[in-house]
Amino acid sequence: MTCVPSAISAAHGTLCAYVFGMKPFTRMPARQLLCLFVAVAAVISACSSGSENAASSGTKTVPAAAVPAPTTAWERAGQVTLPARKGTDMPGLHNVFVLSKNIISGSEPHGREGLASVAKLGVKTVISVDGQVPDAEEARALGMRYVHLPIQYKQIAQDEWMALTKTFRECTPPFYVHCFHGQHRGPTAAAVGRRTLDAANAEQAIAEMRHWMGTAQMYEGLYSTILTHAVPSASSTAAFTFAFPEAQRPDGIAEHMTHIARAHDALKALNKLGWKADAEHPDLDAGNEARKLVAQMDANWAQDAEPLLAGLADEQRTATTAAHALLQSLEKKDLAAASAAFLRVDSSCKACHQQFRNH
Repeated sequence: MTCVPSAISAAHGTLCAYVFGMKPFTRMPARQLLCLFVAVAAVISACSSGSENAASSGTKTVPAAAVPAPTTAWERAGQVTLPARKGTDMPGLHNVFVLSKNIISGSEPHGREGLASVAKLGVKTVISVDGQVPDAEEARALGMRYVHLPIQYKQIAQDEWMALTKTFRECTPPFYVHCFHGQHRGPTAAAVGRRTLDAANAEQAIAEMRHWMGTAQMYEGLYSTILTHAVPSASSTAAFTFAFPEAQRPDGIAEHMTHIARAHDALKALNKLGWKADAEHPDLDAGNEARKLVAQMDANWAQDAEPLLAGLADEQRTATTAAHALLQSLEKKDLAAASAAFLRVDSSCKACHQQFRNH
């Protein structure tokens, strides 16, 4: 038997007529009163039976679990839906995203070819947040101005935030903003431009970093900087002192890491080619790149580390040993051993980054 709403309604109507209509049950014929209560009892029994059957058959409705609120800026970025986009590759450039008429994000321009590609995009000012000293002279020859402002992976410091905002407000757009690969620091600096010049809200800016440019989850500091920092007023950036330098030469660990990263990337590409020459980059030579790597690894850059970076020297020694093994294997033309040694270098670098650079 199932619960019948019409039966309940009929019984309800009759009862209301007597109860709320102040009609005494004694005036209802005995036979009618008996039938009424029998009908009500049957309906109640049927409803109870139906509920029990639903519970026993597993069809009881359970409230949906609440979706947990995001606890990180990276998670907040994931809540914003954007149309799918992929970066564009151009001669000497990769991971290029035209975010607006004012802001373009991408990789480091490789040589004159890369800068020529940037110029073809109509760019007037190039902002580099990477440690590598840019080729400002070549950029000027192509009608562009370089502003060099290296930032770290862990966050954008307050003075860097002010300098970036001032650059976007006082230099000539469109801007091409880059780091090395155009994936983490560059997109973060581009997000400053999106908020400053395009009035993009913080959620939109970090969503572009995550969904389009591919800024990694491990760089929560970069995400949270964009999400939480307020865009300074025009008067405050006008009063802020920043000379828009074309080049700032890094020193200590930053300088060594700049060279190590480029040698590492060249060796990574050559390893994928079985250590053969790269037709697109014939100037790359495995032995030469390995020697560059060893020279930078041999430098005692860990001595410049802050005291709180305990263990950095140990990581340096591990990577240096692997780099020497790589060079020796390449000199002996033992390509299998060279690949194995490069994997050790790569693994050591990743472990060091996770422990020291990314946080």
